[in-house]
Amino acid sequence: MNKNHSAFTLIELLIVVAIIGILAAIAVPNFVNAQIRAKVARVEAELKTCATAIELYRMDHGYYPTHNNAKDIHPAPHFLPFSLTTPVAYLSSLFDEIFPARNAPEGIPAKHEFHYFNRRQSPDLVASREESYFQQSPGAGGRYEWFSFSHGPDTWGDGGLIPYAASNGLTSSGDIARFGP
Repeated sequence: MNKNHSAFTLIELLIVVAIIGILAAIAVPNFVNAQIRAKVARVEAELKTCATAIELYRMDHGYYPTHNNAKDIHPAPHFLPFSLTTPVAYLSSLFDEIFPARNAPEGIPAKHEFHYFNRRQSPDLVASREESYFQQSPGAGGRYEWFSFSHGPDTWGDGGLIPYAASNGLTSSGDIARFGP
């Protein structure tokens, strides 16, 4: 008697389940990394938009935007100034951090706008950041008049001292910073 059953054996099913498990173990981290890369790309694009707005403001007023408006969320030079949105809309709205800060000082929400400092209001701070940034970015050259930054994927605000580099891993330390000009 010869019965021809066409069924899978237990070994064959275990092999298929193992292959699916291996593929899932490879795909899930790549999906998470793709989300981080997309967020980093968004922050870089938004910082570039902010840089354009800051430069347009300087062309119209002869100086870089400062914090002197009651609507600025913090009285000290720290975040993008409200003057970039009104009365002339260089930006339609101030961009919020995508990576909320784990080390935000008391009174500042973890979710806030990009940081912004200019040489006119914070000369020592800008000079110290440019020196640190030059040491880590050889060949950058020039003197910065302002800088703006967002916390990187590590969500730890380094204040633009450590530039984010994805080559050290997508969640490596450092901020995504834009210095200009």
